[in-house]
Amino acid sequence: MTLAVSAPGYTDLSDASLVRTLSSALQQGAKADETLPASSQWSKPAEVLQLALEILASIGTSLQESMANSQGKAEEEANGDEAMEEDGEKAEAKDDDEDMDDSKMEGDDEGEEEEEEEDDDDDIGDIQADMEMVTGVDDDDADASDDLTTLSELVHKAVPEIMRLANSSTSPSDANLQAPALSALNNIAWSVACFDFTKDDNASILRTWAPAGKAIWENTICAVLAANTADVELASQVTSLAWAIARTLPGGRIPFQGEEHKKFMALYQASKTLDSKVGGADDKTNGQDEEQDPFQGLGVKCIGVLGQLALDPTPVALNREIGVFLITVVASLP
Repeated sequence: MTLAVSAPGYTDLSDASLVRTLSSALQQGAKADETLPASSQWSKPAEVLQLALEILASIGTSLQESMANSQGKAEEEANGDEAMEEDGEKAEAKDDDEDMDDSKMEGDDEGEEEEEEEDDDDDIGDIQADMEMVTGVDDDDADASDDLTTLSELVHKAVPEIMRLANSSTSPSDANLQAPALSALNNIAWSVACFDFTKDDNASILRTWAPAGKAIWENTICAVLAANTADVELASQVTSLAWAIARTLPGGRIPFQGEEHKKFMALYQASKTLDSKVGGADDKTNGQDEEQDPFQGLGVKCIGVLGQLALDPTPVALNREIGVFLITVVASLP
């Protein structure tokens, strides 16, 4: 998304530039807990940080759609170029046929001259085709670079700052920012998870995202799992994030520490009582029963993570352990 502002002092604004600004705000906000004058823009740093996280979460939500639309546009342009090339080839073939008929009528001498001219035209056409191929590759590379700019800014600028807030819970203000920080990471990760990384077209997205995905798994997911939290909302957010990250790191790229699957198995067992407690609290608060999405439950998310962890090239022992657990879950269903 790009917004052109014509007012003096403004240049083209885009999601990438906005991500840089918001990331800087997160970094500066961490230092704004000192005593500040009332007129300072950081007089309420927690509110500023929460707003920045919400905007980054919104950008993360639209990331997959904007990149998919960009890829679709590139495919349409490529198809259009192919159609134009086919039309051009047909037109050249038709001209060649007409020239051959004229050469037969005008005689051998004139025919030889026209054949030489046709050879020259073919040489020029070949040169033009070669130039189009060269310039076309350059254009595609430029388009791909533009498409990855926002993702690259999120990976290098925003994600480290969001992770810091997601991991910090030493003060009440930090604890209040943990949930929106995890939501922002969830939105970004699930947008990336929507891409099919078995396709070569998405290889550049995977290369850009992989370092951030690994860092989130090691520094955020594993840290929360190690804390053995009883907060069902926090557990649900982290499990959802783990599911998304596992989907974005195929082919053994997950920095598995060795015990994560046991944590998710334990969370699944605990989810049976945790979900019922949350449901009962919601009923008392709302005064009426509200139908909840069963696929948003903690147990379903745990199964999703375990399914991803069991995929090839997972070691046989880990695959067997997860497989036995999943079969037991299925066998216990009513």
